[in-house]
Formats: sequence, C-alpha cells, structure tokens
Amino acid sequence: MSTNFNLQRIVKHNMNSSIYSVDEDDNLELVINIMKWMKIHHMPVIDSNKMIIGLLSWNDVKQYVGKNDLEERFVKDVMKKDIITTTQDQPLQDAIELMERNNIGCLPVISKNKLIAILTKNDINV
Repeated sequence: MSTNFNLQRIVKHNMNSSIYSVDEDDNLELVINIMKWMKIHHMPVIDSNKMIIGLLSWNDVKQYVGKNDLEERFVKDVMKKDIITTTQDQPLQDAIELMERNNIGCLPVISKNKLIAILTKNDINV
C-alpha cells in the first residue's frame, strides 16, 4: 500500500529546504568540520546566484579527515561537477528510481536553475 501512496506524492512533499550549502572556494577543512558537526552527508556547492555548480558527499571528503594539508585544499578540488538534479513537481517515485539507478544518496532540487532544496534517501526512508 505504501507504494501506491508514494506514486501519488511529488518531491515537494519530502524535500528538505533547510539546507547548508558552500562556495567552491571554501576551505575543505572548514566544510568537513561543518559536515561532521551538523551530521550532514551532502553539501551542495552554489555560486553567488544560488545556481548549483557542484556537490560534496561525505564519501567524497572522508578520505581527507585528519590530513595535514587541508588548509591548501578547497571545495572545488573535491566536489562532483556532474550533478543529477530533480524538480519539486517530479513524482517522488521517479526521484527514488533516479537515485537508485545512479547509485546516489541525494538529489538537489532545482527551480528556475536555482537550488531550492535537497532530497536525500533519509527524506524518503529508502
């Protein structure tokens, strides 16, 4: 029965609009500390116009934890630039299948080419 319920839902019903984002020129050590402190696994990278230009996941940064050269590393050195996104009106089931098909844990939610929210596996209990 929950499958039928999910088919009627759209991304907007489950997305999280309280997101932390970073700039590509932010220091990686600072971002890692924010992610650890706030227990964040995905961090969108946006420009000054709130357009998404990259994405950091905990899997991308965990190898740098405790390294001595972190003050010389920046978000742009580690972020993924090829990002799969969704819209708030997309059926939730389509978004779930998109994440599963691409083996990813989050989808940035875009409206008019700007980041408005994020949808993670935790938001949909997958």
